[in-house]
Amino acid sequence: MRFTHLYIPPNFNHRFSTRTTGAKQHCFAGIEFLRCCTKIDNNILDNLIGICKSIKELELFISLNNSNYGIVRLIETQKKLISHFGITKPPTTKILSSFVNLKILELDDPSRNKWNYFENLSLPYLQILNCRNNVPINTIASLIENTSGLLIEIKIFIKTYSEVDNKRIIQAIHQNCPKLEYLELIILNNNILELEKLLNKCQHLNRLYIR
Repeated sequence: MRFTHLYIPPNFNHRFSTRTTGAKQHCFAGIEFLRCCTKIDNNILDNLIGICKSIKELELFISLNNSNYGIVRLIETQKKLISHFGITKPPTTKILSSFVNLKILELDDPSRNKWNYFENLSLPYLQILNCRNNVPINTIASLIENTSGLLIEIKIFIKTYSEVDNKRIIQAIHQNCPKLEYLELIILNNNILELEKLLNKCQHLNRLYIR
């Protein structure tokens, strides 16, 4: 029997043998989807790292306490991991720095958390950025500025921000996103001239949704 999906509950602590048998390796070597919590037991994590090399989708529940930093090693050993990451609160570890080839990032913050770590995060291969609710403007602008010009789609739905913040976002886009094709953004009246600059510089833009 071969398994492709594995769901590990947050408090699961079943003790695997430190030397997994060949049969177990055969069963779990084909895992393509893994869902677990970042406070996963060390024994379980070590076995996963040793056996699972072909995970395509990894769904993590970020624990506020006792996160296992070994999760980073699990990510690094995967050869087929899909480059898509979504999160609703800042992680307690610098886990995103392990996603060197991340292409899609979705940030949603219903609870007004602090995202300071993201302001120094470099994601050179990022192509799609989707931000909603209370993700800080400085965080979004820094993410855009720290890419390498490959962004083709940006969706930003932040309901309340100032004209200064709005201007910074628009400037970050037209200064760093020459290949942009789709943009969804709130435009405040006093920043129409910045929007004009964006339209002039982003020559590949073919879909524009202004809120």
